[in-house]
This record gives sequence, C-alpha cells and structure tokens, in this order.
Amino acid sequence: MEEKKDNNIILPSQIPPEEIQEEFLRTSAGPGGQKINKTSSAVRLVFDAAHTVLLDEAGRIRLQILAGSSARLSDGRIVIQVSESRSLQHNRLLAMEKLSSLLTLAAKVPRKRKKTRPTHSSVLKRLSDKKNRSRIKKARSSSFE
Repeated sequence: MEEKKDNNIILPSQIPPEEIQEEFLRTSAGPGGQKINKTSSAVRLVFDAAHTVLLDEAGRIRLQILAGSSARLSDGRIVIQVSESRSLQHNRLLAMEKLSSLLTLAAKVPRKRKKTRPTHSSVLKRLSDKKNRSRIKKARSSSFE
C-alpha cells in the first residue's frame, strides 16, 4: 500500500540556516552537578518570520498568530528557548522540532467553512421547545387574588 505524503510538513532540515540565529545560554534548569554553572546547555533560537522563504504572506500572518501563544514574538522574529535537558545537542534538537512544528501549522491552509441551514425538523423542534418554555413561564406568573 502506498503512503500518502503531506506536502505541508516542514522538517527541521528544510529550514534555511540563514533564517535562524542560535544562542547558547549559560544556565539551564533541571538536574545538574558540580559543573552546572560552567556548561552552556540552554538554547535560544531566533527565527526571522517576517522574511522567511518557507511561507507565503498568509502563512507568515498565521505564523505570527500562532507564535503569539507558544513563543515570544518581537519585531517579526520568533524566539524559542529550550532548557529541558542538560545536553546542548538535545536542547538544540528540541528547539528545532518546536520551530518545525510551528512552521508546519502555519503552512497548513485552513478549510473554508461552508454555510449550512438548519433542517426543517430542527427548526420545528426549536419552535415547539420555545412555545413549551413560554407556557411554563406563563403558568408561573399567574396573578393571585
């Protein structure tokens, strides 16, 4: 059986290196030892979202909307910081995967919503429920003499 390939998936290897700036930070959260203050294991990726060649203009807008919730966004650049592991290479890999998944979500064009009308039976049910509710409320407000 032939597998169907999705053309919208952006792999970390497809991201142009000139659009990424990597910074290696000194401190990293998590378990450590005597050399915890000596090794730079945290990674900060700065991705130029405003000028990327991977996405069209609509994709760039979707990327900035998505990045507002999951990463820091400043001046058209997305900043992803990872310090989950003590290993620099593992943190680099995690940061690239986060960026890749963000780009993949932005590359996917959302489907247009088709406007539908309620069925005749659902309209009749809604109106009958409305009349029934009206009768219940009217019975509650009967005046006492």
